[in-house]
Amino acid sequence: MAYKLPTEILLIVFGDYLEINQLMKCRMVCKAWARNAEMAVSGKPIVITNQEMAEGFYEHFVQKSEFGRDIKHMTFACQPYEDFNGDQSPFKKILKSLIYERLEVINGEVSESFGQLLTDIDTEKEGGEVSKLKRLPDPAHSIFVPEASESALNEAALLFTASLERLRLLIHIQPLNTRDGLVMQLGTFERLTSIDLVIYYPNMSAMNDMAENWRHPQELRLSADCIDYWTTEQIQTAFRSHFTQKTSSLKVLKLEDCYAAIPVEFFVMKYASIEFVSINLENYQDYLRKKLQQKLGHLINDNLLLRLAKALNGVQEYEIRFFKNESLFPWSHFQEAAAATGHDFVLEPTDIPDLMILKAKLRQT
Repeated sequence: MAYKLPTEILLIVFGDYLEINQLMKCRMVCKAWARNAEMAVSGKPIVITNQEMAEGFYEHFVQKSEFGRDIKHMTFACQPYEDFNGDQSPFKKILKSLIYERLEVINGEVSESFGQLLTDIDTEKEGGEVSKLKRLPDPAHSIFVPEASESALNEAALLFTASLERLRLLIHIQPLNTRDGLVMQLGTFERLTSIDLVIYYPNMSAMNDMAENWRHPQELRLSADCIDYWTTEQIQTAFRSHFTQKTSSLKVLKLEDCYAAIPVEFFVMKYASIEFVSINLENYQDYLRKKLQQKLGHLINDNLLLRLAKALNGVQEYEIRFFKNESLFPWSHFQEAAAATGHDFVLEPTDIPDLMILKAKLRQT
């Protein structure tokens, strides 16, 4: 009979082929299946979408299962303004039970109350519990106060300086996490190797502070929607006058929804070497269309592709993903950039119609 399958086979089937809702049904077959199904659930990413689901998960799994505290990966896919820290909050019950156990990753977009929730849990903890948390969720920004939840999560991030490996930072016109904030305390993070940097204003002093205080740089994920107020020559002059290059290298620079050249130009100058750069421009046409529909065409940076590619002087290897469109991505721009930076390149198609990948390597001398 199927229910008499060896434990090793059950764990493979449950862990590799079944979703959580299917596993919860498998729990009802027999005690052996229940135990193995719960073990498999604890090894999968748990997605919570609302308070009712959070309450049920806490009551029926976290509290009752022997594997209830073995959860390593959670995602909160709730409404942007969900109150995580209310009276009798099931979110607080879950995190209070898991955050000092094996929980390593919390994904999703959360409101300001989530940062306060983590702070309260830390205040209420007993003894010297140590968290293994490597990743915090992102803030769900308000249209009117984009920095609010960012600030609360920044304060919470400082509770996990011994374990966090990836962190999200925001640079705004008046950045709350620079100078006397989180950027200046990056040196306290012992294992931080990856930063997601969101730039709404090309503040070179803030970018420099981040690079100077980051102890173990490996991967920088960069997104930017700001105006390139200065030319490449002005950026180079300002850098030479006010900043110095770091002797350390950055392994990977990833550009996702990055529609400004100044941040890229700055970081390529800041680090002595960058091994690989990935530029994803798959959404660029949608970005332009949206700006034009909003009558914000004056906020679109001219010659973005050419300036981005020319900024990669000295980078060992880079690739650019884009949809073929000669008016947006003129072939002459690729050729001009490669000639300026000393790269050889090839253009490769993908399985997606019109999606191309340009791969470039620094020419050997």
